[in-house]
Amino acid sequence: MSDDRQAKHVFVSYVREDRKEVDRLCDELKRHGVKVWLDRDDIKPGSRWKDAVREAIHQGDFFIACFSKAYSSRRRNYMNQEVVLAIQVLAEYPTDRAWFIPVLLEECDVPARSIGGIETLLDIQWVPLYADWDNGVRRILGVIQPIPVEVQRLAEALHSGDTPVRIAAVRALCKRDRNKAVKILVDFLNDRNPLVRIITAEVLRSLGEDEDTIEKLGNILPVYPDSSSKKYIRFPIFPNTPSEERYYTEIMRGSHGSLTRAARKLGVHRVELYQKLTSLGIDSRRFQ
Repeated sequence: MSDDRQAKHVFVSYVREDRKEVDRLCDELKRHGVKVWLDRDDIKPGSRWKDAVREAIHQGDFFIACFSKAYSSRRRNYMNQEVVLAIQVLAEYPTDRAWFIPVLLEECDVPARSIGGIETLLDIQWVPLYADWDNGVRRILGVIQPIPVEVQRLAEALHSGDTPVRIAAVRALCKRDRNKAVKILVDFLNDRNPLVRIITAEVLRSLGEDEDTIEKLGNILPVYPDSSSKKYIRFPIFPNTPSEERYYTEIMRGSHGSLTRAARKLGVHRVELYQKLTSLGIDSRRFQ
C-alpha cells in the first residue's frame, strides 16, 4: 500500500482444504480491526500470481502460516512457495521482532525449514489454535496489536474532501486510544487546510504532546500576532466561539477581503466560506 497512513495487512497462508478454519480465523481477525490478505480475495484479475503474492508478503506487517495435516500430506502446494518467500523476508527483520506467526489448525508438525544459521521454523513459537481457539486468537492479536475498527473509521474520515468531516474526525480521535491517535494525527499537522492543522495541534496538546515536537512535525502557521506579548495565539478547537471569529477575521484581512483568495488558503469553496462568515457575522467587504 502506498499510503503510509493506512493500516497494513496480515498475509495469511494456507492450503485450500483448510478454507473453513482459515475463514473463521480471518473473520475473527477482521472483527478486531486486522486487514487480512488472502490470495483468493486480494489478487486482482489479470495480475501475475507470483508477483502479487511476493509483493503482498513483502508489504505485510505479519505473515501467518496455517499448518495442518492437509498441508503436511501434500508434497507440492502453493503454500510451500509462500512459506519460502516469507522466510526470505523474515531474514530482513531483527530476531526480536515477531513477524512470522506459525498457527496449528490441528495437532500436526511444523516443518523444520531452515530460517538461517542453525535455526528452523521449529525455533519460532507457534499458536496451537486447535487446543484453545479463543485463547489462540487472543495471543495472535496480542502480537499484531491492530488499530481498533472505530479508530480506523475515523482515520479514513481524516482523508475526506469535506473540511468539517476532517475536523470532526480529529476531535473524535482524541477520545480514543491515545498512542494510536497520536500516530495517526501527526500526519495532519501538514493538512492542506490551515484550520485542520491548528485543530490537530490543539488536540495533540490536549493529549499531552510536547510543544516542540508539534512544531517540529508540523506546519503550524501563526494566525495573528498578539502585539503585547509578540507571541502567536492559537485558537480553541470549538466552533462558533470568539476565537474562531477572530481566526476568520484575520484570514479575510490577510486576503484583503477576497473571498476567492481566502477560500483557496483554507481549501474550501468560496460559497462555503461565505456561509461560514455570515454565520459568524463577519462582512468580508469591510476588509477591502
